[in-house]
Amino acid sequence: MRQLRQRLLHYIVNLSLKRKLVCVVGICIFLLSLSGLIGSLILSKAYLRLLQETVASNLSYSSSIISQTLDRIEDIVVRQIK
Repeated sequence: MRQLRQRLLHYIVNLSLKRKLVCVVGICIFLLSLSGLIGSLILSKAYLRLLQETVASNLSYSSSIISQTLDRIEDIVVRQIK
């Protein structure tokens, strides 16, 4: 492991300045892309959670309206039967 580290360090030291700059720019582009992807995943999860909560709220409201309407219809039918 130590030999590998020494070889890698020796290789990097002997690179030309142009290649070192290209490597640094490449690493920066990779890190920016990775952070953008992670950010997109986080936003997507938050959006899906919010969407689920909104749909659940709307369904709850709709079910309460339907229940009230059915109760009224039931009352009307009971009155008609009497």
